[in-house]
Amino acid sequence: MRRWTVPIAAISLLLTGASALADGEPAAVLVPWKLLVHDAHEVPGDAALVLYWVPASPDELRHAALLASAELVAASHCVAMRVVRSDDAEMLERLDVEQLPVAVLADGDGHVVARIESRNGVLGLADVESMVRKALERQRAAAEEALDDAAKHADAGERDAAVVLYERVAKQRCICPRQARDAQRALRKIRQ
Repeated sequence: MRRWTVPIAAISLLLTGASALADGEPAAVLVPWKLLVHDAHEVPGDAALVLYWVPASPDELRHAALLASAELVAASHCVAMRVVRSDDAEMLERLDVEQLPVAVLADGDGHVVARIESRNGVLGLADVESMVRKALERQRAAAEEALDDAAKHADAGERDAAVVLYERVAKQRCICPRQARDAQRALRKIRQ
């Protein structure tokens, strides 16, 4: 009797979990937001882009649609996700925030790339996802263009200019992995 207890318990747990997932409701995917501390306004180290979210209230921070988004979770591998408190005047000024809630996308140097402001006090999840998606697409297109320019410089014998462009693209391996690999291959060829 005891010999069958563990396998039967395991099977019943699996069936319970399977029936819970079979209800059609996908499990929520939580975006890895990090609260920006007042004294830590530097841009996250390796991030090429940073998405700053300034909720209008602590209640919005707990219940907003921006908390659960599969697309933002996927982007969070290359885009740092930061929550800015609505009472952080210095950061709000740096991001040029006038109306809350707002989502601001900045590059690695801290320059604002794009922003989505609220409509009727609500920040649209689809708008924020679209803003991030378009910014990533622009980064990939710019990397492609830089690869083409670098190849032209290399063909013209301008080795130093080509190396600078290839190195810039190679650093973007998170956002543009294929272009970064191509740039690294080209750098190895040039340096031989």
